[in-house]
Amino acid sequence: MKPKITQIVDKVTSYFVPAIFLISIVAMIIWYFFAPVPKATFLITIGISVLVIACPCALGLATPMSVLSGISRAAKMGIFIRNGDALQVSSKISHVVFDKTGTITKGKPSITEFEIYTSKYNYNEIIELISSLENNSDHPISLAFKDENKGKPLPISNFKNHVGFGISGEINHKTYYVGSDFLLKKLLVDKEKMKIKTSHNVYLFHENHLLASFLVSDMVREESYDTVKALKKMGIKSILLTGDQLLTAKKVARQVGIDEVYAEVKPQEKQDKVIEMQQKGYTLAMIGDGINDAPALAQADVSFAMGSGSDVALTSSDIIILNTNLTSIPKAIKLSKLTIRNIKQNLIGSFFYNSIGLIIATGIFYPFFHYLLSPIIASLAMALSSVTVIFNALRLRFMKIYKQ
Repeated sequence: MKPKITQIVDKVTSYFVPAIFLISIVAMIIWYFFAPVPKATFLITIGISVLVIACPCALGLATPMSVLSGISRAAKMGIFIRNGDALQVSSKISHVVFDKTGTITKGKPSITEFEIYTSKYNYNEIIELISSLENNSDHPISLAFKDENKGKPLPISNFKNHVGFGISGEINHKTYYVGSDFLLKKLLVDKEKMKIKTSHNVYLFHENHLLASFLVSDMVREESYDTVKALKKMGIKSILLTGDQLLTAKKVARQVGIDEVYAEVKPQEKQDKVIEMQQKGYTLAMIGDGINDAPALAQADVSFAMGSGSDVALTSSDIIILNTNLTSIPKAIKLSKLTIRNIKQNLIGSFFYNSIGLIIATGIFYPFFHYLLSPIIASLAMALSSVTVIFNALRLRFMKIYKQ
């Protein structure tokens, strides 16, 4: 997709070219009455010089060359930008919305606490049941149980993914559910009455009977704090948007320096929350890595996905962080600002160059200096303007982007 600025330049050029032809003809008509002999040579020189020096080659190269250099530089930094429009919109970002699991955190969770509420199953049997169900899930939390299980997964039938709540399936003709706090509320379980620790965030049910609860936690990425700090220096506010418990979300937000937190948000509500923020006038970037993030990623003005994320998240995103390093986000935004600045430099320079060249080529100074611009000099000047634009665009490949 072409950046909007390119579309504007294309439209301007579509008017610019006919205007140049018109100016060339008008200049020849005017000089017909004042030109020295031989008139034909003088008029042809004027007409050709105007057409050659005002050729909008540099104007046409200004945007695509800068965009190409910007995208190429991003690729070297481990950032894949799908289109030029994403590069332009990124320069206007006012707020960055982060998902928690797998984005702010490493996406390698582990079981740190558990409680069993039945005597029919021991810890290993509980883990075996959960990991068998989670074996069909690609949610990062499932990794904690898969890694904990030492045996083979049990056969599952009628597996279902209840988006925002958890998963379920039949094992040995019994239906089990594994899910979040939303599942507790759906099954009308009172957490306080059951004396379940408020920090626990994963639960196993057989039908409506609670069998076990777990605290599954994930380590925060080392670069998360530096990323939020860099964005803050750029005047960009960071927001945490997650389906996790409020206590867990606030704890993670404090660790990385995020002030605004939206927790216990269901997947289908994430998109609504993004729309709500856009209605406030925010230009939003969304960063996520899971299937649950896909609708919000598609809704955001610019979407980033971690390279290690799900296929759905990668498909829904505009920019992919291939190196899975969060500091690439402020780098990408900084690069987009430099690219847009470079485009403006090229456009202003090209327009100014063409305007001055056009004035000289029409012979306006001939009565004072008796000098007429030669078509050969005009062609050299036109080529020089294109070369200048290209070299200016190539500077993006060597500019200092962002120092961590």
